[in-house]
Amino acid sequence: MTTHTGELYRCCHQKLCGIRIRTAISVAGPLEVRLARTSRKSYNRPMSFQGNVETNCPSCTDGFDAPVWSFVHGGTDAALRDQIKARECNLLLCPSCGAAFMPEVSWIYYEPDAEILAFVFPEPWRAEEAAWREKMKTDYAQMRTVLGKTLPADLEPEIHFGQEGLGKMLDKEDWRVDERDVMRKYAKELGLSV
Repeated sequence: MTTHTGELYRCCHQKLCGIRIRTAISVAGPLEVRLARTSRKSYNRPMSFQGNVETNCPSCTDGFDAPVWSFVHGGTDAALRDQIKARECNLLLCPSCGAAFMPEVSWIYYEPDAEILAFVFPEPWRAEEAAWREKMKTDYAQMRTVLGKTLPADLEPEIHFGQEGLGKMLDKEDWRVDERDVMRKYAKELGLSV
């Protein structure tokens, strides 16, 4: 069984500074969310949070602990955003045999400027999609209670199994932004307002 205990630290506005949301995810069990006060750990980037996972290599079956991202803020962490686009976020390398694999952990992606909030579950969990969709709704309701007005009222979370769907969404968003920037540049050169 793969177990993930990640720590999400929220520092959204001053009212949430110092609140920790700990997620415990077990392949055999549900997601649990508990709130507690704590300080941020040094390995966390601004608004992107990392925890540890206990996992076994699917190739050699050796167990080891490794850091994984539990909350990625794509608006402030371009390197992690690029890892998602490359479908490599949370990619682990076995210290024993060197095999690369994705651990069975879920995580959240948030990019407010693009109005993207996504719950990303491991691909093997797709078989229980209905249960995970229901769990996402429950967890999102809890997030709304904690974060209040910091989340746009009409923002609805996406759900993805594996990184492929989210990676494609981010590729499309980048294309849209590039097209917008080109349009603005040409409009300015032509003396038009956009």
